[in-house]
Amino acid sequence: MRRSALSIDTLQPDGFKILLEILVRHPEFHVSEVFFDFAARNEGQSKADFNEGIRYFRHLTRLRWTVNQHLARFLLVIILGVGLNLLLLGLLVGRFGWPLLSGAALAGAATIVVLLAGEAWVFNDRIPGYTHQRLGITLLLGLLYLLLIYLPMLALLTHWGVHYLLAALLALSIAGFVYYLFSEYWIWGRGLMMRPRSQTYYNIHNLLSVASQVPLAELEHFIVPEEPSQIDLRLRVDRHGTPSHPADAISYDEHLGRFGFSLAVLPGDYTEIVVSPLLESSPSFLYTNVVEPVIHWMLVTRGNAFLPVAAVATPDEQYRARLISGAPDMAYGLLQLATSDNLAFMGDDRIILANDGTVYAYPKPVTINQAMLRDASAATRAVAPLFLQRLVYSRQIRQLGLWLGTRRLPAATLNTYLQRLMPQPKYDVHELAPRVTTAETATADSLIILGPAPTTEPPSQDQTVDELVHKGWAQTGFRPLTQLAAELAMWDDQNWIEQEQAFTRRALKDVNIQVEAIELDNWWERIDNKYSEQPPSVSSVSDTPVKPESLSANTTPHGLS
Repeated sequence: MRRSALSIDTLQPDGFKILLEILVRHPEFHVSEVFFDFAARNEGQSKADFNEGIRYFRHLTRLRWTVNQHLARFLLVIILGVGLNLLLLGLLVGRFGWPLLSGAALAGAATIVVLLAGEAWVFNDRIPGYTHQRLGITLLLGLLYLLLIYLPMLALLTHWGVHYLLAALLALSIAGFVYYLFSEYWIWGRGLMMRPRSQTYYNIHNLLSVASQVPLAELEHFIVPEEPSQIDLRLRVDRHGTPSHPADAISYDEHLGRFGFSLAVLPGDYTEIVVSPLLESSPSFLYTNVVEPVIHWMLVTRGNAFLPVAAVATPDEQYRARLISGAPDMAYGLLQLATSDNLAFMGDDRIILANDGTVYAYPKPVTINQAMLRDASAATRAVAPLFLQRLVYSRQIRQLGLWLGTRRLPAATLNTYLQRLMPQPKYDVHELAPRVTTAETATADSLIILGPAPTTEPPSQDQTVDELVHKGWAQTGFRPLTQLAAELAMWDDQNWIEQEQAFTRRALKDVNIQVEAIELDNWWERIDNKYSEQPPSVSSVSDTPVKPESLSANTTPHGLS
């Protein structure tokens, strides 16, 4: 085979049967056979012992489950079909006195209907043409097995004195076995084997490129149609169910297989995140708890800060970014601020800051609140989710999750299922505020930290910046987020927090940093009024910043809590 045609990311061999792995995971390959004779062994001994036989059988089993993601549903349909058949047959023949073959024919027809409905459900991810073809084949085979195998076998077995329900079960088993033999290609064949998964590509300001097998709404702003020339971060779903955990990886596993939370962050020529299949069903939870911490670490290793601040920019000849931290309802307040002051939106909880003071936008879908519903008719469908979330994500439920996490119980798995069933209502900024524009880059002009009045001696500007950076790493909440952030911060025996603090101080050394001790209710109106009276005159980080008098009034510097 051509090496370029082989998708290395999909290969996870176990033992020596690498060709088996390639054939199963690349069903699109055209296969030919060239025969040859094995030569006699001249030295050493064979590795094909009993343990290798067990490993081979285990690998076959894993591949069978891996390449066909429909097996559990398919078996469920078969069980339901058999149960319905026996139930109807017992009612029609035993209770209502129908002739055996008449009752069996009706029960068999009902079973075929269940199979048809089940096929549409089991294979609902197939293209329409394939689905119609598959249903037609199922109907044809079902009728043939009903008339040629099931009914004749049932009549023969009852003639030999077997009870009609046991005879029906045996006849169904024989018919099902023959059905399996004849439809092996259609059920388990190449059309249903694991095909190379499609990937979505993201280019984050040419600073970081991402390839993900799971579409991530939080990175949709950075989506690109073609694969970048170099991929820095890959996200892959482990179809086996549990990613391998090599010694040099950061790993987390709740030991529930494909139905639980498991991840591995692997170093190499590019960084790879491998997650269990469960996380694919909750992409927002996957991004927040796994992908974003890794993006943070990778940006820092490339000399960029990933600050936990919001940002808006002035739409003049050179965009000047106003960074804001420490406020509640940040998304809502930021949109109000941008709308009232004609500012460009850059992000509501994260921005990227380069060494030279350049601010790169990081706009993610924002979590909607009740106040936003009054301003966005398109978001009214979020009323019910918001109400349910207030119940589900109450303080008591969160405390229960934290309690589970501290006791090594599967808190992350439970949280993933919860987010899967009830995801947070998030919307694109332009859907909530169509008139708001977005700035891709700007020059850092000011940093405003909101909060209560200080109770101790205010720290220096460098100390304030250091604490802001530390806040971005000090993740709180459910595992594995806390563990992952802590390990990434010290990965490769480097203190990435200190390094990010160092070049963030350099990037913001000429930036006007203000700590506002104001009431946080309607904070956007207070900031808007202050800056509307006397806008900052700083045009670049190299200029001497001018501190507006209106901003210095009622301002008390303080550190972060």
